Amino acid sequence: MASTICWRLARRRVLPIVAGVGVILAGGFARAADDTSTENETIEVAHVRLLSEHGSTRAARYATANKIVTLGGKTHVAWLDSVSNTMVATYDHASGEWGPAVHVGSGTDNHGGPALTCDGQGHLHLIFGPHGDAPFQHCRSARPNDATEWVELEGFGHHATYPSAVYDGEDTLHVIYRGGPTRRHPYKLLYQRKPKDGPWSDPRPLVEAPPAWKGYTHYHASIAISPQGTLHVAYDVYFDGAAKRAGHVTSRDRGRTWTLADGTPLDLPVGTESDAFFARTDAAFKVLNCVCDSHDRPWIALGDARTGAGPTVYHHDGQSWQSFCPGKRTSPEIAVGELGYECSITVDRRDGIYVATTLGTTTTGGVHGRVVLLYSNDDGRRFRCVRVFPADPQLPHTGLSLERSAGQHLVDAPWLLFSTGEKGPDCFGRGIYHRVHAVQFRTVLGAPSAPR
Repeated sequence: MASTICWRLARRRVLPIVAGVGVILAGGFARAADDTSTENETIEVAHVRLLSEHGSTRAARYATANKIVTLGGKTHVAWLDSVSNTMVATYDHASGEWGPAVHVGSGTDNHGGPALTCDGQGHLHLIFGPHGDAPFQHCRSARPNDATEWVELEGFGHHATYPSAVYDGEDTLHVIYRGGPTRRHPYKLLYQRKPKDGPWSDPRPLVEAPPAWKGYTHYHASIAISPQGTLHVAYDVYFDGAAKRAGHVTSRDRGRTWTLADGTPLDLPVGTESDAFFARTDAAFKVLNCVCDSHDRPWIALGDARTGAGPTVYHHDGQSWQSFCPGKRTSPEIAVGELGYECSITVDRRDGIYVATTLGTTTTGGVHGRVVLLYSNDDGRRFRCVRVFPADPQLPHTGLSLERSAGQHLVDAPWLLFSTGEKGPDCFGRGIYHRVHAVQFRTVLGAPSAPR
C-alpha cells in the first residue's frame, strides 16, 4: 500500500542565466477558440536555468521518456543526479522563481532515469530506478501540481529498464519498457497499464528480437498518446551489436489490441521480419522519441548514422510513412555532417514541430558544439534554426529532451532539458558530474531569429 516518502527538499546550487519571461499555457487537448494563423510566429529562448552541477553521467539521457510537465502555471523538470538520484525542480511562472530540487528516490545506476507524467487530478507521477534488477519504483506527488512531497505506490515491471509512460483521458496509466521474466537476455519490449483505482495488467510483449538471438538486447522505445486517445509506440530492436530496424505499433482501444498505422491487425509480439517496421538499414540508428499531432499522426525522431546529416524525422501521413532530414529543410540549409546524431522532437497544441539538436562534432557521449532548436509551423516543410546554448570549450552536450504532451497536459511552447559533461567509463561514473540545464522557449510574432 502507499506510504509517504522522500519529501525532504534537497537543495542544489542553481544559477539563473536569463530572467524568466512568458507563461506556458496548459490544459486539455482542445484547441483554443481564438487560435489564429501561425504563419508569422517564431520561437525564441525565454529562460535558461542551471538545475544542478551534480548530475549523473546520464542525467538527462533516455529521451524516449518524457521528463517535463507544465501544468497550471508551473513547470516540473525531472533528471538524475549522481549516481542515480531522481530529482525534480519546479518553476513557478507567476513569480518567475524556481523552488529547490527535491530528491524523490534512488535507483541502481545511471540507467535508472525517470519518466514523468501526470494524471487527471494533476498529480505528478514518476517511474524510475532499476537496471534489469528489480521492478520500477512508482511515486506520485502528494498534492496536485506540487513536487515537494511524494507518495510511494506499488512497484511493477519484470526485470525492468527504460520506462516511457503516458496517461489517457480515462486516467489509465500506460507504460512500455525493456524487460522479461528473468534477469537475462534476450529481453522483450513489454507493455503494462494501470486503470484508475485498478491493478496493473500483466506484462504483455509488444516486440522481440529474432528467436535465434540469445545475446544482449535493447529497445529504444517511446510511447505517445494522441488527442483522440490513440496510443503510439515507436521502437528499434538492438541485437547483434546494433539497431538496424525501427518500427511503430498503435492501439485505438487503450492498449487492448495493437495494429499497424493503417489499422492492419497484428499478432504480438512482433518480430524483426514483421511489417511493423518502417525503416531497415545496414547501418546503426536509434529511435529517440515519438509524439502525435492533432490529426492522430505520429512523428518519430531517429538518430540516423546512414546519412551523416544527423536526425531523421519519420511521420505517417494517414496513407504511408514519409521521412526527411530537418537540417535540409532549414534556411540556410545545415551542412551534411554538421548536425549531431542526438535529438528530441515534440509537437505543440497547434501542430508546430520542434526538433532540438546540436551543431558540432560528434564525440563519445555527446557533441562538442552548440545546442539549437529547429522549428516549423507549416507541417515540417520548412524549419527555422534558433540558437539555444553555446558550445562548451571542453565538454560535450548530451541528453536533449523536449517536453511533450502526455494525455493530461498540453505543450504550448516547450521546455528543453539537457546536460553537459563526460560520458564516463561505466554505468556509475562516480566522481564525474554533469551540469544539468533547463530551457524555456516562447512564441513571438515577427521575423525569425538571427541565422545560426
